[in-house]
Amino acid sequence: MSFLKQNWLIFILLVILLLNIEALGKKYNWLGFYYPDASSLIIYIRSPELYSYDECVGWVNNLVNQYNPEGSGYDYECGRKCRFDKNFEGYICKETIK
Repeated sequence: MSFLKQNWLIFILLVILLLNIEALGKKYNWLGFYYPDASSLIIYIRSPELYSYDECVGWVNNLVNQYNPEGSGYDYECGRKCRFDKNFEGYICKETIK
């Protein structure tokens, strides 16, 4: 194999390796949706981007302390890989956990 071909092969392998390492280092993006009144799911508070389910639950607990200190009457969802759908006029998530 010529020197130039060998260098290109090494370069391509390094690029593939770096892209895979970057993909492994990314965490899923999570969003939290907090409903202060469980009987009216139209009104909600959306979290900023979060990096784990545990971080989402912590965000929810802070809102419970603020809006529902008695610990009842609210609802929430934590969604992974969410996007806003303008036709649906709401968020659609790949996975939603309570």
